[in-house]
Amino acid sequence: MIDYFSGSSPDTKRWGFGYQDSTTGNTAVMADSVDGGLIMTSGTAHINQALYMSFMNGTATDGSDNGTVTVVPFRPFAYDGSVMIAVWRQHSVSVGRWNGGGLAKDGRGDVSGTKMAYAYGGNSGNFYMRTANNAGSQTDVDSGVLGDIVFNTHKVECKTSSANYTLNGVMVGTSTTNLPEDELAPMFNTHRQSIISVNYCEAWNT
Repeated sequence: MIDYFSGSSPDTKRWGFGYQDSTTGNTAVMADSVDGGLIMTSGTAHINQALYMSFMNGTATDGSDNGTVTVVPFRPFAYDGSVMIAVWRQHSVSVGRWNGGGLAKDGRGDVSGTKMAYAYGGNSGNFYMRTANNAGSQTDVDSGVLGDIVFNTHKVECKTSSANYTLNGVMVGTSTTNLPEDELAPMFNTHRQSIISVNYCEAWNT
């Protein structure tokens, strides 16, 4: 799967959107700039408001087609042998505002779902990878790299007994605990009145 996030409107034949706490002010639009990609904004109606995107049904870009936690219906990638590479940027660096992308089974806007291997910013200000198993137990791996507001290339690789996180071509973390145990799909999210831009994604089974 490859997507360059180009064109005049989000590709709702491939991607569906979900929300957390409120849909008011949630938007997903294409940037009016070269290589600007898709811009996802979570509204300000609720402190923990969020917008997320994955291989889901529905065409509403405010997330109203899907709820806070939605099992993604189309999950073509193996939990024990797959890779996702994505280029995204957060528009601000704020602790407690979770923005990112990775492989997941559950669509959820605050990166607190189960069954995932996910790169995100917003924990201590650094970029992190989170893995979570079917029971919802989580492991967070600190990349040691301070988050910024430019486009970065994030690679998450799921293996039989580990998940690896590579940032801009450099391996920055490995998790060997609380790994996903079910088939996965690409997912992106923006949380707590913040913004994320995504201009590239590819995923494949190894």
